[in-house]
Amino acid sequence: MSRYFRPNIASMAGYVPGEQPGDEKLAKLNTNENPYPPSPGVFAALRDATSQSLRLYPEPLSDSLRNIAAEVYDVRLENILAGNGSDEILSIILRCFVGGGDRVAFPVPTYSLYETLVKVQDGDLVCVDYPADFAIPPELHSANAAVTFLCNPNSPSGTLVSLTEIERLARAVAGVLVVDEAYIDFAEDPGSSAICLTQSIPNLIVLRTFSKSFSLAGLRIGLAFAPAELIAGMMKVKDSYNLNRLSLVAATAALQDLPWMQQNVRRIQQTRRQLVDGLVKLGFYVYPSHANFVMAQRKGQEQKALYQALRERKIYVRYFDTPELRDSLRITVGTPEDIERLLQEIGAIQKDSVNPSQTEESIMSGFKISELDHIVLNVGDIERSLQFYTGVMGLKAERLDEFRTGKAGFPSVRINADTIIDLFPVQGQQSRQSDGEPAGNLNHFCMVTSKEDFAGIIDYLKENRIIIREGPVSRWGARGKATSVYFLDPDGNEIEIRCY
Repeated sequence: MSRYFRPNIASMAGYVPGEQPGDEKLAKLNTNENPYPPSPGVFAALRDATSQSLRLYPEPLSDSLRNIAAEVYDVRLENILAGNGSDEILSIILRCFVGGGDRVAFPVPTYSLYETLVKVQDGDLVCVDYPADFAIPPELHSANAAVTFLCNPNSPSGTLVSLTEIERLARAVAGVLVVDEAYIDFAEDPGSSAICLTQSIPNLIVLRTFSKSFSLAGLRIGLAFAPAELIAGMMKVKDSYNLNRLSLVAATAALQDLPWMQQNVRRIQQTRRQLVDGLVKLGFYVYPSHANFVMAQRKGQEQKALYQALRERKIYVRYFDTPELRDSLRITVGTPEDIERLLQEIGAIQKDSVNPSQTEESIMSGFKISELDHIVLNVGDIERSLQFYTGVMGLKAERLDEFRTGKAGFPSVRINADTIIDLFPVQGQQSRQSDGEPAGNLNHFCMVTSKEDFAGIIDYLKENRIIIREGPVSRWGARGKATSVYFLDPDGNEIEIRCY
């Protein structure tokens, strides 16, 4: 990197947006764009605006847009700032409130541009891990940050926190709280927006975008709602003429035809339910989504291979190669036809990649599991679990024909001559405990192997992209000091393999 850059710029990595391939035959489900066009009124307004007036600068403060937005969202003109997408407004906020060494806090995983923009300002990142249910982490209240970001609904999880929790956070943080509502129009409850709170909370800024629900991602339009004092200060920092003429007229026309946007939102919500139901049947846990995307997880199992297989079939979804998200895919809600194609392809990929009926020489036949008592597992999807234990773990299924013909209540998989695992079906494929873990009788079981085979098993897990949660680590067991490695099956049951 050139010596002319500031050190923080030279050392940082830039933001990596979702891919924008030009192939029209793609099912493009990776960047949360709206699959439906903007209002016909937008096209009419744009045609009228492509005239001699393009030689003139646009409105410096975007007053025509701010006036109609004030009417729609029931605030005053002085409570609104317009920007070149909400991303520009994020940059304005950090330039206003954050200098070198100032703290900026947000829960993770979330929108990764926050981190990039903080590094540009040479701020001090305070990343607080989300709990399993993606509620606001208690530590966020006391982070003592100049700016706190909360993406709500969150990306990539799609989860939503209540207005009560947002108000509590706003009154607790030291600096300003920025609630990024890029996806709020897709929430099941139409009263989920925090814009109403900006009239009574002096340190709250709420961001909205026209890229998602209004189908105007190509024109880059965003709004900030905040107390007049904050907006006035941010006006000093924004670029001159920061919103072009065409974007201004398009956004104004979009706000004048809310029924069109709301109709498209209802279509996306309906397709979202179709997508969730289909993914659950395919063995995924899907977080409750209030956005135009879902996060599909197979806990403990890396999803990069599925992501790449879908790409080969011209279906683009989003995979984040980070430790907390490697077992998940973020999938945009496209048209019903896109979603049907996606679900069919995932089913085909699963069938091709895992064959439950193993030959005499199973995948792990070279590794001997020597000890385990009889155990019972409650599982949400019998066929999915059979695929895992036979196809991935290399164990043999028993009583499978009897189970499928109704002569037996459950199948089993055999570990060795003395030990089997019984797989009991449970009601509700997404049953989960209060701590976010999948429900079941057992959360952990341990298998014992030799030192020689232990090393081979670890290599096998890595080669097959099975995420190792912990290990190898030293533990004390019934016979003394041992070494263990931990990973998960599809229902979140923790498997420990140990050698003494």
